[in-house]
Amino acid sequence: MNSVIALVLTRNRKDLLKRCLISILNQTQKPDKIIVINNAGTDGTSEMIKELSGAIEEVYLHENIGGAAGFRYGIELCARENFDFIWIMDDDGYPKEDALEKLIKSTNNIKLNKIGVLNSIVIDPTTNEFTFGVWESYQSGKLKKLYRNFTELSSYKMSKNYFYGWANLFNGTLLKSNVVKELGLPDDRYFFRGDEVDYLHKIKKSFEVVTVLNSVHFHPIPKHTFDQGWRLYYATRNETINNLKHLRRDLPYLIKQYLKLLLFCMKFIFSNLFGQKNNKNNELAYIWGLFDGLRFNMNKKSQEIMEKFPID
Repeated sequence: MNSVIALVLTRNRKDLLKRCLISILNQTQKPDKIIVINNAGTDGTSEMIKELSGAIEEVYLHENIGGAAGFRYGIELCARENFDFIWIMDDDGYPKEDALEKLIKSTNNIKLNKIGVLNSIVIDPTTNEFTFGVWESYQSGKLKKLYRNFTELSSYKMSKNYFYGWANLFNGTLLKSNVVKELGLPDDRYFFRGDEVDYLHKIKKSFEVVTVLNSVHFHPIPKHTFDQGWRLYYATRNETINNLKHLRRDLPYLIKQYLKLLLFCMKFIFSNLFGQKNNKNNELAYIWGLFDGLRFNMNKKSQEIMEKFPID
């Protein structure tokens, strides 16, 4: 019998977290334990958790350490508990009532030597589109084709039940605990976005990664964009780093990125010389994000970045 500990990361989204926790508690196959990492929330989340029936352990962090560090902290904590699997998600998604049961059953049905991740397919509950899409990859790791819904996925020839080689990590993710013991933890230097992509590619080098298509995790397509302030900095920096590390290691891509950096620097100087009304904060956030990404510079303090590039 496979043992499972559920891990949920939250910050100031009490109502969404409640929906998520109720969905976990109502699973046809329930996890053996539930841990909530409360990332310095101030909205009454702790009181709400106490009101729910079921064994839910809250770990309250007195400082907002960011999403990447929050997941790292929670995964490290869960890995010490000696359960077979860690079932990972954040607060604005929630599993279908049989999601965990379908994932666990897949451990017997998939004939692979070394399973590292079994992930639910992540679906927007309003549109039924895949929230983040799933990527088919070449053996080199370079991305080949993005599937956005089940209609597009019907052309995928490998299996009608399983999609191999890709997963939307930390969204209904069943992570084998020994992955953490062998490979270590996600990189918390990403702070905001990108840590899940980096960890996915790290896992794929040593373990099998599979999306289970009849196990559903609901998550809305994000409404907010990443084109402002510190979010733009991190989104630009982290995407550049992940492309260079895992997806686009070729020289033409590197030249293209440096030319893009030069172009944006010239545009910024020109617009300031001639007094054009642009958002200088966002332009600088993009330029510095791209510059630091090309240099693999992940050493800047998050507080420094958030103060330097505030969101209006």
